[in-house]
Amino acid sequence: MKPALTWFLLAVLVAGCASPAPAASGTPDPTPVPVETKVSAAPRGYITFVINVHDWVHADESADTLLRLVDIFEKYGVRGDFYFTAPVVEAYVNERPDVIERLKNSDMTISYHVRPPHPLYTGFDQRLEGLDDAALYQTLLDYETYALDLTTGGLDRSRPGGYAYVAQVFGRKPVAAPAPTNNPRIKQIAEQVYASLGAQMTLHYHESGTDPYEPFVWSNGLLVRPSDFSVTRTTAVNGRDDFWWNYMTGPDAAL
Repeated sequence: MKPALTWFLLAVLVAGCASPAPAASGTPDPTPVPVETKVSAAPRGYITFVINVHDWVHADESADTLLRLVDIFEKYGVRGDFYFTAPVVEAYVNERPDVIERLKNSDMTISYHVRPPHPLYTGFDQRLEGLDDAALYQTLLDYETYALDLTTGGLDRSRPGGYAYVAQVFGRKPVAAPAPTNNPRIKQIAEQVYASLGAQMTLHYHESGTDPYEPFVWSNGLLVRPSDFSVTRTTAVNGRDDFWWNYMTGPDAAL
């Protein structure tokens, strides 16, 4: 516990347990006032239910799963945080508009993320590395405005895409928009682009990293999503400590 917090709590305890000061001479004793000795309520934990949506192998089954999740979250008064790529949103618009409407009419949180061949993804960012800051900003803004060509990794300027498209489809701006690159300069400018488009949060780590004493950290105008502990791994399959989703397409998925 940090000293400042220790001293604050100690002050509360002393104030709560001290005897009332004696009355001034010649005046009647005041009526005793009950003193609350309880220091504070029990610590509270916050849980984020994150659903990353980018399934192309079983897209229709994935869409049905999303509908079931919204039903479950609403039943228990939970707000899920659904992260979509623009190509998946476009596929749902064309093939499963019921999923789009269900989410639009719910209180679920809509967020955004990218997957290859988007150039923000580590290993696909070669086309960005030689650009100066101004050109890099404009290029990333274009990728969040126009459609991503999934074959070439280039842009299809005849169709909307990126963050702006997801915002248009759902009628609200995605809250979080991570920049999954290991290049600090590209990450910085990408976060500036997302902030300019209306994002409020970014993501710097998946499982841990938040200082519990200072959980709210900002990066280029975006709040870094707090995460102190995540349920992302399992040892139930073969004893190895691995992400559970790595087993979802194999024979051990039922475990």
